Amino acid sequence: SFLFDFKYGAKIYSGTNFRYYYYGHHIKTLEGRETGYVGKGVTEDGKTNTKSVSSQDYFQNLTFFGGPTIAEEFVYDASFIKFRSLSLGYSVPQSSLKKMVIKGLTFSVVARNIAILMKHTPNIDPESNLNNTNAQGLELSGYPAVRNIGFNVNVKF
Repeated sequence: SFLFDFKYGAKIYSGTNFRYYYYGHHIKTLEGRETGYVGKGVTEDGKTNTKSVSSQDYFQNLTFFGGPTIAEEFVYDASFIKFRSLSLGYSVPQSSLKKMVIKGLTFSVVARNIAILMKHTPNIDPESNLNNTNAQGLELSGYPAVRNIGFNVNVKF
């Protein structure tokens, strides 16, 4: 047996990516480290921005902890497709067991949280939440779901 799971049309605010930007750990903060970063947008007179600033200044000001933050940068589509579980089993045929006390023997392998096949949230699991109350849709330093692999043996006497 197997199970695929999906969610479509949700949004999530990632506090983890916010912090990655601030501390320079997000891959996007590599842009402009050597030459300076030119932010996308226009100047006050409506012309395309061409002014270069240090990458550190740009990304830390984007995520300034004490003042206004541009939250849009950290809001992602939380849609996903996951390969949730797989179970493979083999039952030993009765003909192989007829000289034994055992009436049935089954071996199986079970796996859960196998893979995220599609997501739009960098660095985080799209199901992560700050907690399970009114803060759903907010994420901060959540752990991803644990991948489990197990083996079962079922013996009937």
